[in-house]
Amino acid sequence: MSIDFLTEIFNNLPEYNNWTFQILQINTSKRNGTSYVSRRISISPNDKISELIQDISNRYTSEELPAYECVDNYDGASIGNRIYKLEGKGELISTEFNSLITTLADPNTEIDPFDLKSRASVFIGEATVNGHTYPVKLFSLQNPITTLKNKYLLSNGSFKEVSDKVLTIRTTFDAVIVGETVYLFTMAGENLFNMSHAYKTVCNNRIDEIIECNFISDSDAFKNVASSGHNPRRFVSFNEAHLQQLQDADTRARIAEKFSIGYDGTTFDTVDCKNSEKLVKLLCDKGKVDPFDDSPVEVAGSKKWV
Repeated sequence: MSIDFLTEIFNNLPEYNNWTFQILQINTSKRNGTSYVSRRISISPNDKISELIQDISNRYTSEELPAYECVDNYDGASIGNRIYKLEGKGELISTEFNSLITTLADPNTEIDPFDLKSRASVFIGEATVNGHTYPVKLFSLQNPITTLKNKYLLSNGSFKEVSDKVLTIRTTFDAVIVGETVYLFTMAGENLFNMSHAYKTVCNNRIDEIIECNFISDSDAFKNVASSGHNPRRFVSFNEAHLQQLQDADTRARIAEKFSIGYDGTTFDTVDCKNSEKLVKLLCDKGKVDPFDDSPVEVAGSKKWV
């Protein structure tokens, strides 16, 4: 699904006339994982949401979406002019995705909106493209409830301080769900699913796989490097095929020489943290070769040449 598809989605948003708006509390804990509380919000006058959706459609089709270069599969990278997509039912976010969708389908309508520790807001509706109707959810990952500070209204000839809480409806989005596909328009969209926790879990699973292959010299030293810094995010793009190829001793020798990784003929020297770092980058598709001089280079993200 491309920029063109998303443009068609946004272009057709105003055709649906039953959009709703919710604010969202996102709870995270080590014990209970990620859970959500939503509150449906009524807006007056009744046609205001339709006006907002029309404005959103116009803005995204003419300004926002053309500014992006492409839609790429989510790989943990954060190249600013790309939209990253991932499947809601995929390994990274399936539990959180299911919980979110269930919560949004049955929002609370009685709790005081100001009692929620809101971290996001969402427009919920649908769009039809090429005869197929997709549920659409537009998320802004900013607190929609703010307290006015240093604001004053004119009253009886003087300005009186206003300190009320207000609802801010944002019309730019960090994450968009179309059907069961999640599109991250900004990296703030990761917070919708607590993805820092998700890719740490993936990281730990992949580290165990690597250690089981018995081609690293020091498992503890490797695990310490591989699970720290930016490396857990890198494991989102872990390449299983590369791991299988490294089980061949000749392949390990060739890779070790090409990318200057310590190697004794059987195992990579992971006592040296630099070797562990290089090995992580290679297994996570962050190491390639320059097409002109065949020298090793590090890349932020890669995909097949077309």
